[in-house]
Amino acid sequence: PNYDMTAQLGRDIETLMANNGKLKTDEDIKGYADLNPGIRTKLLEWGIVDSRTTSNHISTPLSDHLKDFIESRRAENRKGRYIKQIQSYIKDVLDGCKLRIWSEIDGTAVMLYLAKGRGNDTEDVIDKSKYLHKGKLRTKYGQGTYNTKVRAFKSFVIWLEKARKLTPNPMDDIQEIHQTVERKKRRAMTDEQKRRLLQITKAEPKRFNLTGHERYLVYRLTSEIGARYSEVKGVQVLSFNLRSTQPSLEIPAHLQKNKKASQHCLGIGLASELRDYFSDKAPTDRAFKGLPHSTDAAKMLRADLAAAGIEYRDAAGRDIDFHSLRHTFITDLFLAGVAATVVQKLARHKDLKTTMCYSHVRREDTVNAIQRLGEQTASDITMFRPISDQNHTQIRTDMESSGKETAMKIPKRAVSA
Repeated sequence: PNYDMTAQLGRDIETLMANNGKLKTDEDIKGYADLNPGIRTKLLEWGIVDSRTTSNHISTPLSDHLKDFIESRRAENRKGRYIKQIQSYIKDVLDGCKLRIWSEIDGTAVMLYLAKGRGNDTEDVIDKSKYLHKGKLRTKYGQGTYNTKVRAFKSFVIWLEKARKLTPNPMDDIQEIHQTVERKKRRAMTDEQKRRLLQITKAEPKRFNLTGHERYLVYRLTSEIGARYSEVKGVQVLSFNLRSTQPSLEIPAHLQKNKKASQHCLGIGLASELRDYFSDKAPTDRAFKGLPHSTDAAKMLRADLAAAGIEYRDAAGRDIDFHSLRHTFITDLFLAGVAATVVQKLARHKDLKTTMCYSHVRREDTVNAIQRLGEQTASDITMFRPISDQNHTQIRTDMESSGKETAMKIPKRAVSA
Protein backbone atom coordinates (compact mmCIF):
# COMPACT_ATOMS: atom_id res chain seq x y z
CA PRO A 1 0.00 0.00 0.00
CA ASN A 2 2.79 2.43 0.88
CA TYR A 3 4.42 1.75 -2.48
CA ASP A 4 1.13 2.46 -4.27
CA MET A 5 0.65 5.71 -2.34
CA THR A 6 4.21 6.83 -3.11
CA ALA A 7 3.74 5.99 -6.79
CA GLN A 8 0.45 7.95 -6.88
CA LEU A 9 2.11 10.91 -5.16
CA GLY A 10 4.87 10.80 -7.75
CA ARG A 11 2.33 10.85 -10.58
CA ASP A 12 0.47 13.76 -8.91
CA ILE A 13 3.71 15.71 -8.61
CA GLU A 14 4.48 15.07 -12.28
CA THR A 15 1.01 16.38 -13.19
CA LEU A 16 1.52 19.48 -11.03
CA MET A 17 4.87 20.21 -12.63
CA ALA A 18 3.35 19.79 -16.09
CA ASN A 19 0.66 22.35 -15.07
CA ASN A 20 3.31 24.75 -13.68
CA GLY A 21 2.16 23.98 -10.15
CA LYS A 22 -1.47 24.98 -10.70
CA LEU A 23 -4.44 23.03 -9.34
CA LYS A 24 -6.70 23.38 -12.34
CA THR A 25 -9.60 21.06 -11.56
CA ASP A 26 -11.76 20.23 -8.56
CA GLU A 27 -10.12 16.78 -8.56
CA ASP A 28 -6.66 18.39 -8.33
CA ILE A 29 -7.78 20.55 -5.40
CA LYS A 30 -9.38 17.61 -3.58
CA GLY A 31 -6.28 15.48 -4.09
CA TYR A 32 -4.06 18.21 -2.68
CA ALA A 33 -6.38 18.72 0.32
CA ASP A 34 -6.21 14.97 1.13
CA LEU A 35 -2.41 15.02 1.38
CA ASN A 36 -0.57 14.98 4.69
CA PRO A 37 -0.16 18.58 5.93
CA GLY A 38 3.61 18.14 6.07
CA ILE A 39 3.71 17.07 2.42
CA ARG A 40 1.48 20.01 1.41
CA THR A 41 3.84 22.42 3.16
CA LYS A 42 6.87 20.96 1.43
CA LEU A 43 5.21 21.11 -1.99
CA LEU A 44 4.55 24.82 -1.39
CA GLU A 45 8.09 25.45 -0.11
CA TRP A 46 9.65 23.74 -3.09
CA GLY A 47 7.43 25.70 -5.49
CA ILE A 48 5.84 22.54 -6.89
CA VAL A 49 2.37 23.86 -5.97
CA ASP A 50 1.34 27.43 -6.82
CA SER A 51 0.10 28.99 -3.55
CA ARG A 52 -2.57 30.93 -5.48
CA THR A 53 -4.37 27.69 -6.24
CA THR A 54 -4.84 26.45 -2.66
CA SER A 55 -7.62 28.81 -1.50
CA ASN A 56 -11.17 27.65 -0.82
CA HIS A 57 -12.31 30.04 -3.55
CA ILE A 58 -9.75 28.94 -6.10
CA SER A 59 -12.08 26.63 -7.98
CA THR A 60 -14.96 29.12 -8.03
CA PRO A 61 -15.44 30.42 -11.59
CA LEU A 62 -14.29 34.02 -12.08
CA SER A 63 -17.69 34.74 -13.62
CA ASP A 64 -19.29 33.94 -10.24
CA HIS A 65 -16.74 36.09 -8.43
CA LEU A 66 -17.57 38.92 -10.84
CA LYS A 67 -21.25 38.79 -9.85
CA ASP A 68 -20.33 39.16 -6.17
CA PHE A 69 -17.88 41.94 -7.00
CA ILE A 70 -20.55 43.90 -8.88
CA GLU A 71 -22.98 43.47 -5.98
CA SER A 72 -20.33 44.88 -3.63
CA ARG A 73 -20.07 47.96 -5.89
CA ARG A 74 -23.83 48.39 -5.76
CA ALA A 75 -23.73 48.12 -1.96
CA GLU A 76 -21.26 51.04 -2.01
CA ASN A 77 -23.93 53.08 -3.82
CA ARG A 78 -21.87 53.41 -7.00
CA LYS A 79 -23.57 54.94 -10.02
CA GLY A 80 -25.32 52.60 -12.44
CA ARG A 81 -23.29 53.92 -15.36
CA TYR A 82 -20.02 53.17 -13.55
CA ILE A 83 -21.16 49.65 -12.59
CA LYS A 84 -22.25 48.85 -16.15
CA GLN A 85 -18.96 50.07 -17.59
CA ILE A 86 -16.67 48.31 -15.12
CA GLN A 87 -18.61 45.04 -15.48
CA SER A 88 -18.30 45.26 -19.27
CA TYR A 89 -14.55 45.91 -19.14
CA ILE A 90 -13.84 43.05 -16.70
CA LYS A 91 -16.00 40.58 -18.63
CA ASP A 92 -14.24 41.59 -21.83
CA VAL A 93 -10.85 40.66 -20.30
CA LEU A 94 -12.15 37.39 -18.86
CA ASP A 95 -13.59 36.36 -22.22
CA GLY A 96 -10.74 37.72 -24.34
CA CYS A 97 -8.02 36.02 -22.26
CA LYS A 98 -10.16 32.90 -21.66
CA LEU A 99 -9.82 33.20 -17.88
CA ARG A 100 -12.00 30.78 -15.90
CA ILE A 101 -10.41 30.53 -12.43
CA TRP A 102 -8.00 32.56 -10.32
CA SER A 103 -4.88 30.53 -11.14
CA GLU A 104 -5.25 31.32 -14.84
CA ILE A 105 -4.92 35.10 -14.39
CA ASP A 106 -1.66 36.31 -15.91
CA GLY A 107 -0.96 40.04 -15.64
CA THR A 108 1.26 40.14 -18.72
CA ALA A 109 -1.33 38.32 -20.83
CA VAL A 110 -4.01 40.80 -19.71
CA MET A 111 -1.76 43.75 -20.56
CA LEU A 112 -0.97 42.37 -24.04
CA TYR A 113 -4.66 41.67 -24.71
CA LEU A 114 -5.68 45.24 -23.83
CA ALA A 115 -2.74 46.68 -25.78
CA LYS A 116 -4.07 45.06 -28.98
CA GLY A 117 -7.05 47.40 -28.96
CA ARG A 118 -5.09 50.56 -28.14
CA GLY A 119 -4.41 52.95 -30.99
CA ASN A 120 -1.02 54.48 -31.68
CA ASP A 121 -2.18 58.06 -31.13
CA THR A 122 -0.02 61.15 -31.54
CA GLU A 123 -0.75 64.85 -30.98
CA ASP A 124 -1.31 65.29 -34.73
CA VAL A 125 -2.93 61.99 -35.70
CA ILE A 126 -5.56 59.92 -33.85
CA ASP A 127 -5.33 56.23 -34.75
CA LYS A 128 -8.82 55.15 -35.77
CA SER A 129 -7.77 51.90 -37.41
CA LYS A 130 -9.71 48.69 -36.79
CA TYR A 131 -8.87 45.55 -34.84
CA LEU A 132 -10.63 42.19 -34.71
CA HIS A 133 -12.59 41.61 -31.49
CA LYS A 134 -14.82 38.54 -31.06
CA GLY A 135 -15.14 38.19 -34.82
CA LYS A 136 -16.08 41.87 -35.29
CA LEU A 137 -14.03 44.87 -36.38
CA ARG A 138 -13.77 47.59 -33.74
CA THR A 139 -12.16 51.02 -33.79
CA LYS A 140 -9.05 51.19 -31.63
CA TYR A 141 -9.40 53.10 -28.38
CA GLY A 142 -7.11 55.70 -26.82
CA GLN A 143 -4.70 55.82 -23.91
CA GLY A 144 -7.37 57.01 -21.49
CA THR A 145 -9.70 54.09 -22.26
CA TYR A 146 -6.77 51.66 -22.00
CA ASN A 147 -5.95 52.98 -18.52
CA THR A 148 -9.61 52.77 -17.50
CA LYS A 149 -9.74 49.11 -18.56
CA VAL A 150 -6.53 48.36 -16.63
CA ARG A 151 -7.92 50.07 -13.51
CA ALA A 152 -11.19 48.16 -13.81
CA PHE A 153 -9.56 44.74 -13.97
CA LYS A 154 -7.02 45.59 -11.26
CA SER A 155 -9.86 46.66 -8.94
CA PHE A 156 -11.50 43.26 -9.50
CA VAL A 157 -8.27 41.39 -8.74
CA ILE A 158 -7.63 43.51 -5.62
CA TRP A 159 -11.14 42.67 -4.43
CA LEU A 160 -10.43 38.95 -4.98
CA GLU A 161 -7.23 39.34 -3.01
CA LYS A 162 -8.90 41.07 -0.05
CA ALA A 163 -12.39 39.55 0.01
CA ARG A 164 -11.53 36.05 -1.19
CA LYS A 165 -7.99 35.83 0.25
CA LEU A 166 -6.55 34.83 -3.12
CA THR A 167 -2.84 35.62 -3.30
CA PRO A 168 -0.45 36.74 -4.65
CA ASN A 169 -1.90 39.48 -6.83
CA PRO A 170 -0.98 38.65 -10.46
CA MET A 171 -1.67 42.27 -11.54
CA ASP A 172 0.71 43.90 -9.06
CA ASP A 173 3.37 44.71 -11.64
CA ILE A 174 0.97 45.93 -14.34
CA GLN A 175 0.90 49.73 -14.48
CA GLU A 176 -1.12 52.28 -16.39
CA ILE A 177 0.64 54.03 -19.26
CA HIS A 178 1.54 57.71 -19.20
CA GLN A 179 -1.23 59.49 -21.08
CA THR A 180 0.16 61.94 -23.61
CA VAL A 181 -2.84 62.36 -25.91
CA GLU A 182 -6.48 63.22 -25.23
CA ARG A 183 -8.78 61.81 -27.92
CA LYS A 184 -11.55 64.17 -26.89
CA LYS A 185 -10.17 67.68 -27.27
CA ARG A 186 -12.14 70.39 -25.49
CA ARG A 187 -11.70 74.11 -25.27
CA ALA A 188 -12.86 76.72 -22.81
CA MET A 189 -15.13 79.49 -24.03
CA THR A 190 -13.98 83.07 -24.16
CA ASP A 191 -15.82 85.70 -22.10
CA GLU A 192 -17.50 86.99 -25.26
CA GLN A 193 -18.61 83.49 -26.33
CA LYS A 194 -20.03 82.75 -22.88
CA ARG A 195 -21.88 86.07 -22.78
CA ARG A 196 -23.32 85.49 -26.26
CA LEU A 197 -24.38 81.90 -25.51
CA LEU A 198 -26.27 82.93 -22.36
CA GLN A 199 -27.85 85.99 -23.96
CA ILE A 200 -29.05 84.21 -27.12
CA THR A 201 -30.16 80.99 -25.35
CA LYS A 202 -32.40 82.93 -22.98
CA ALA A 203 -34.54 84.08 -25.90
CA GLU A 204 -34.46 80.80 -27.87
CA PRO A 205 -37.53 78.52 -28.24
CA LYS A 206 -38.13 75.30 -26.33
CA ARG A 207 -35.72 72.43 -27.01
CA PHE A 208 -35.58 68.96 -25.45
CA ASN A 209 -38.47 69.82 -23.09
CA LEU A 210 -36.65 72.87 -21.72
CA THR A 211 -37.45 76.51 -22.43
CA GLY A 212 -34.70 78.88 -23.48
CA HIS A 213 -34.76 80.46 -20.03
CA GLU A 214 -34.36 77.07 -18.34
CA ARG A 215 -31.40 76.15 -20.55
CA TYR A 216 -29.89 79.56 -19.84
CA LEU A 217 -30.10 78.90 -16.09
CA VAL A 218 -28.50 75.44 -16.52
CA TYR A 219 -25.60 76.83 -18.59
CA ARG A 220 -25.06 79.75 -16.24
CA LEU A 221 -25.12 77.62 -13.09
CA THR A 222 -22.73 75.09 -14.60
CA SER A 223 -20.22 77.68 -15.79
CA GLU A 224 -20.31 79.66 -12.52
CA ILE A 225 -19.72 76.76 -10.11
CA GLY A 226 -18.05 74.19 -12.38
CA ALA A 227 -20.70 71.52 -11.82
CA ARG A 228 -20.84 68.28 -13.80
CA TYR A 229 -23.92 67.55 -15.92
CA SER A 230 -25.01 64.58 -13.79
CA GLU A 231 -24.88 66.80 -10.68
CA VAL A 232 -27.04 69.53 -12.23
CA LYS A 233 -29.45 66.91 -13.56
CA GLY A 234 -29.90 65.18 -10.19
CA VAL A 235 -29.86 68.05 -7.70
CA GLN A 236 -33.12 68.96 -5.90
CA VAL A 237 -34.57 72.37 -5.08
CA LEU A 238 -33.97 71.80 -1.35
CA SER A 239 -30.21 71.67 -2.03
CA PHE A 240 -30.26 75.41 -2.81
CA ASN A 241 -30.00 77.99 -0.03
CA LEU A 242 -31.12 81.16 -1.81
CA ARG A 243 -32.43 83.24 1.14
CA SER A 244 -29.08 83.63 2.89
CA THR A 245 -26.83 86.68 2.57
CA GLN A 246 -24.43 84.25 0.90
CA PRO A 247 -26.51 82.02 -1.39
CA SER A 248 -25.16 78.52 -1.91
CA LEU A 249 -25.79 75.08 -3.37
CA GLU A 250 -24.95 71.82 -1.64
CA ILE A 251 -24.41 68.95 -4.06
CA PRO A 252 -25.13 65.71 -2.15
CA ALA A 253 -22.58 62.90 -1.92
CA HIS A 254 -24.52 60.39 -4.03
CA LEU A 255 -24.26 62.69 -7.07
CA GLN A 256 -20.55 63.31 -6.65
CA LYS A 257 -17.73 61.53 -8.41
CA ASN A 258 -15.75 61.30 -5.14
CA LYS A 259 -18.85 60.48 -3.03
CA LYS A 260 -18.37 63.57 -0.84
CA ALA A 261 -20.93 66.35 -0.44
CA SER A 262 -19.74 69.84 -1.41
CA GLN A 263 -20.85 73.45 -0.85
CA HIS A 264 -20.78 75.98 -3.70
CA CYS A 265 -21.23 79.74 -3.34
CA LEU A 266 -23.64 81.36 -5.79
CA GLY A 267 -23.57 84.87 -7.19
CA ILE A 268 -26.31 87.23 -6.00
CA GLY A 269 -27.66 87.76 -9.52
CA LEU A 270 -27.87 84.02 -10.30
CA ALA A 271 -29.44 83.32 -6.88
CA SER A 272 -32.15 85.90 -7.54
CA GLU A 273 -33.06 84.33 -10.90
CA LEU A 274 -33.08 80.83 -9.41
CA ARG A 275 -35.31 81.98 -6.55
CA ASP A 276 -37.88 83.23 -9.04
CA TYR A 277 -37.61 80.06 -11.12
CA PHE A 278 -38.10 77.76 -8.10
CA SER A 279 -41.06 79.74 -6.72
CA ASP A 280 -43.66 77.20 -7.91
CA LYS A 281 -41.58 74.06 -7.26
CA ALA A 282 -41.68 71.75 -4.24
CA PRO A 283 -38.46 71.31 -2.18
CA THR A 284 -38.15 67.66 -3.26
CA ASP A 285 -38.59 68.45 -6.97
CA ARG A 286 -35.62 68.14 -9.29
CA ALA A 287 -34.22 71.61 -9.82
CA PHE A 288 -34.23 71.11 -13.60
CA LYS A 289 -36.68 68.27 -14.05
CA GLY A 290 -36.74 68.27 -17.85
CA LEU A 291 -33.00 67.82 -18.40
CA PRO A 292 -32.49 65.08 -21.01
CA HIS A 293 -30.06 62.16 -21.13
CA SER A 294 -26.42 63.23 -21.49
CA THR A 295 -26.42 62.30 -25.20
CA ASP A 296 -29.33 64.66 -25.90
CA ALA A 297 -27.78 67.28 -23.62
CA ALA A 298 -24.83 67.43 -26.01
CA LYS A 299 -27.21 67.94 -28.93
CA MET A 300 -29.10 70.59 -26.94
CA LEU A 301 -25.96 72.63 -26.25
CA ARG A 302 -24.76 72.22 -29.82
CA ALA A 303 -28.03 73.68 -31.13
CA ASP A 304 -27.73 76.67 -28.78
CA LEU A 305 -24.10 77.22 -29.81
CA ALA A 306 -25.20 77.31 -33.44
CA ALA A 307 -27.94 79.83 -32.61
CA ALA A 308 -25.33 82.01 -30.90
CA GLY A 309 -22.98 81.77 -33.90
CA ILE A 310 -20.30 79.85 -31.96
CA GLU A 311 -18.40 77.03 -33.65
CA TYR A 312 -18.80 73.66 -31.97
CA ARG A 313 -15.35 72.58 -33.24
CA ASP A 314 -12.58 75.04 -33.98
CA ALA A 315 -9.77 74.79 -36.56
CA ALA A 316 -7.59 72.91 -34.04
CA GLY A 317 -10.24 70.20 -33.63
CA ARG A 318 -11.24 71.29 -30.10
CA ASP A 319 -14.92 71.05 -29.16
CA ILE A 320 -17.26 72.94 -26.87
CA ASP A 321 -19.44 70.31 -25.22
CA PHE A 322 -21.26 70.38 -21.90
CA HIS A 323 -18.12 69.50 -19.94
CA SER A 324 -16.42 72.49 -21.57
CA LEU A 325 -18.51 74.69 -19.27
CA ARG A 326 -16.58 73.15 -16.38
CA HIS A 327 -13.31 73.75 -18.27
CA THR A 328 -14.39 77.37 -18.75
CA PHE A 329 -15.06 77.76 -15.01
CA ILE A 330 -11.58 76.48 -14.09
CA THR A 331 -9.82 78.50 -16.81
CA ASP A 332 -11.57 81.70 -15.69
CA LEU A 333 -10.45 81.12 -12.10
CA PHE A 334 -6.82 80.85 -13.19
CA LEU A 335 -7.13 83.96 -15.37
CA ALA A 336 -8.57 85.81 -12.36
CA GLY A 337 -5.35 85.06 -10.47
CA VAL A 338 -6.83 82.50 -8.05
CA ALA A 339 -4.19 80.28 -6.43
CA ALA A 340 -3.83 76.83 -7.97
CA THR A 341 -4.61 75.03 -4.70
CA VAL A 342 -7.83 77.05 -4.31
CA VAL A 343 -8.85 76.23 -7.89
CA GLN A 344 -8.16 72.56 -7.16
CA LYS A 345 -10.48 72.69 -4.15
CA LEU A 346 -13.24 74.47 -6.08
CA ALA A 347 -12.92 71.93 -8.89
CA ARG A 348 -13.03 69.06 -6.35
CA HIS A 349 -10.02 67.36 -7.85
CA LYS A 350 -7.90 64.96 -5.82
CA ASP A 351 -4.76 65.76 -7.80
CA LEU A 352 -3.59 69.23 -8.87
CA LYS A 353 -2.35 67.71 -12.15
CA THR A 354 -5.97 66.99 -13.09
CA THR A 355 -6.92 70.60 -12.38
CA MET A 356 -4.13 71.88 -14.60
CA CYS A 357 -5.45 69.72 -17.47
CA TYR A 358 -8.72 71.69 -17.26
CA SER A 359 -6.96 75.03 -17.63
CA HIS A 360 -6.74 76.29 -21.22
CA VAL A 361 -4.48 79.07 -22.43
CA ARG A 362 -6.39 80.88 -25.15
CA ARG A 363 -4.74 83.02 -27.82
CA GLU A 364 -6.51 86.17 -26.64
CA ASP A 365 -5.20 85.51 -23.12
CA THR A 366 -1.58 85.38 -24.31
CA VAL A 367 -2.12 88.60 -26.35
CA ASN A 368 -3.62 90.37 -23.31
CA ALA A 369 -0.75 89.17 -21.12
CA ILE A 370 1.86 90.56 -23.54
CA GLN A 371 -0.05 93.87 -23.78
CA ARG A 372 -0.20 94.17 -19.98
CA LEU A 373 3.52 93.42 -19.76
CA GLY A 374 4.24 96.13 -22.36
CA GLU A 375 2.06 98.64 -20.51
CA GLN A 376 3.85 97.83 -17.23
CA THR A 377 7.26 98.24 -18.87
CA ALA A 378 6.25 101.59 -20.36
CA SER A 379 4.97 102.71 -16.96
CA ASP A 380 8.25 101.72 -15.29
CA ILE A 381 10.27 103.67 -17.89
CA THR A 382 8.11 106.77 -17.35
CA MET A 383 8.57 106.61 -13.57
CA PHE A 384 12.35 106.05 -13.89
CA ARG A 385 14.41 109.19 -13.14
CA PRO A 386 17.81 109.13 -14.86
CA ILE A 387 20.83 110.00 -12.74
CA SER A 388 22.86 113.03 -13.85
CA ASP A 389 26.61 112.70 -14.43
CA GLN A 390 27.33 114.81 -11.34
CA ASN A 391 25.06 112.68 -9.11
CA HIS A 392 26.50 109.49 -10.61
CA THR A 393 30.05 110.63 -9.73
CA GLN A 394 28.96 111.52 -6.16
CA ILE A 395 27.22 108.12 -5.66
CA ARG A 396 30.32 106.29 -6.90
CA THR A 397 32.57 108.30 -4.55
CA ASP A 398 30.25 107.55 -1.61
CA MET A 399 30.24 103.81 -2.42
CA GLU A 400 34.06 103.68 -2.67
CA SER A 401 34.42 105.62 0.60
CA SER A 402 31.93 103.29 2.31
CA GLY A 403 33.87 100.29 1.03
CA LYS A 404 37.14 101.59 2.47
CA GLU A 405 35.54 102.23 5.86
CA THR A 406 34.10 98.75 5.93
CA ALA A 407 37.42 97.19 5.01
CA MET A 408 39.14 99.12 7.81
CA LYS A 409 36.71 97.62 10.35
CA ILE A 410 37.40 94.01 9.35
CA PRO A 411 39.84 92.28 11.77
CA LYS A 412 43.15 91.14 10.22
CA ARG A 413 42.43 87.54 11.22
CA ALA A 414 39.20 87.63 9.19
CA VAL A 415 41.01 89.11 6.16
CA SER A 416 43.74 86.48 6.28
CA ALA A 417 41.11 83.75 6.65
